[in-house]
Amino acid sequence: MAMTRQEIETAIADLETAKRARLTGKARQQVSYDGGGVTFVPATIAEIEQEIVKLRLQLAKLTGAPSGLGPIRIGFGGRM
Repeated sequence: MAMTRQEIETAIADLETAKRARLTGKARQQVSYDGGGVTFVPATIAEIEQEIVKLRLQLAKLTGAPSGLGPIRIGFGGRM
């Protein structure tokens, strides 16, 4: 099911917040309580950034606005 513009914008904002929390060391990775606990496998900054890029592309397709990501250029070796 396709996401609406509002859902995409909310998801981007949530991911930006999660990325900021990871960069500042505020993201929780483990929660403990009496009798147990849960350990989360956090997403890497690269994975979060990749998802943000996907969502921005979806938003650009939905609205017709430029994505701001620029053209994709393929290069090999030191030519980039």
